[in-house]
Amino acid sequence: MPSKTPSIALGAIISIVLSMALSFGMLSMGPTGQMLAGCGACLLAVVGPLVAVWHYTSTHHLTIPAGPGASLGAITGAVAAVVGGLLQQGLILVGLYPNAAEVIERQRQGMIDSGMDPAQIEQSMQMAEQMGGMTSNPLIGILIGLVFGAVLGAIGGAIGAALFKKGPLEAEI
Repeated sequence: MPSKTPSIALGAIISIVLSMALSFGMLSMGPTGQMLAGCGACLLAVVGPLVAVWHYTSTHHLTIPAGPGASLGAITGAVAAVVGGLLQQGLILVGLYPNAAEVIERQRQGMIDSGMDPAQIEQSMQMAEQMGGMTSNPLIGILIGLVFGAVLGAIGGAIGAALFKKGPLEAEI
């Protein structure tokens, strides 16, 4: 059976690069832009696994069933989430990316700038701080990313298996 490692690496790199670009762009957006960027992040979590399946099927000129496609996608998504999370923590440590408290403060300022009334801002900030308390621990954030990366990656991989049929089924080789 051909190696899946290069395809997983390519898909993970694509996910990480696109997610980091979106993440840096999101920091300069207002609350609405940040919400849209959050949706974009979920979409990007599917793109890397799609690329991994495309690369694997194209390189080896074969078709894979949905199950192995989902497996390839889940591994790609999990790798991207863990490596991306570690990279983000490294960028936080060197001061190139804001930590959780800085992100919450930027959100507060964005709400003030958008004209929200103080009661709405306070309610939103309490919710953000509750959510932030769960993800301000880097390990918990990476573990949550791992789960979401694997689940969304499996979806992307299954879709990729259905889209990228290049030859005989992998089991026939």
